Amino acid sequence: MKTILVGLDGSPLAETILPFVEMLAKKTGAGVTLLHVASVPEKAPQSDEDPGVDQLVRATMQRAEAYLSEHRRRLAATGLGVSIEVVAGRPAREIAEYAERNAFDLIALATHGRSGIDRWTHGSVADQVLHTTKVPLLLVRAGDGWQAVPREPHRIVVMLDGSPESETALDVAVPLAIGFGVPLGLHRFVEPIVLDFGDPTGMAYVDVERITATTAEAAREQLQAIAAELRKRTGVNASAEVAIARPEEGIAVYVRAHPDTLLVLTTHGRTGWRRVMLGSVARRVVQTVAAPILICPIREDGDAAR
Repeated sequence: MKTILVGLDGSPLAETILPFVEMLAKKTGAGVTLLHVASVPEKAPQSDEDPGVDQLVRATMQRAEAYLSEHRRRLAATGLGVSIEVVAGRPAREIAEYAERNAFDLIALATHGRSGIDRWTHGSVADQVLHTTKVPLLLVRAGDGWQAVPREPHRIVVMLDGSPESETALDVAVPLAIGFGVPLGLHRFVEPIVLDFGDPTGMAYVDVERITATTAEAAREQLQAIAAELRKRTGVNASAEVAIARPEEGIAVYVRAHPDTLLVLTTHGRTGWRRVMLGSVARRVVQTVAAPILICPIREDGDAAR
């Protein structure tokens, strides 16, 4: 990880990401760019038609530069390499496109508690970036009163679902675990089968407990093999854990017991959410879990964005 793009909109919520970014940049040696997107009217006329609009945009961008400069000075005083950038446009689109155009390794944004991803200015920017970016996205949830929670992770946990797509998150998680010097956990939650006893097909008579237990054992063997290969190939302290639970519920329980965890999981990028950990579960995890979450979009060639 060499470059981190941090989206700031001038709100206390957005700024809660900064302590975690500072810690991450120091651990990885990454450079940090602070980006502000100045919103402009949907049909802003050209300056020769309405100079007032152009002047308003310039004034807004100048204020944003002054705002970012203050944060740059503070972060640079800690020894980090920091640059600032102000652009005009629609925030979510500009953040995603700026990150891709300049080959950033990570986008970092703040989220807001159990009510979901909070609104930036006039739109749910973090949510939109989550659905469109090809760049790994770090989401850190603000604490009560929009206070930053700069807890340093003592473990990195990759949530897998048995698919090759979910395993591509290891390309991002393993180097981070090595860089932080922390254990790497491979976790999978096997969802219990729930049958309708009024099902006329007779499915209610299937031994669901045996099927669930067999699925969990196969998942455990798969994860243990992956963990062993990672230990041998990279030297990372990797372990495997499988439990029977609804994924979002199992993850929430785990994080409550281990609050100093960095979660890593995958999505399928621009084509939407997929499968278990690649589906709506991931969104619910983002909305409810009080832990930093690193989401790695899957590229069209099947690899996680790096």
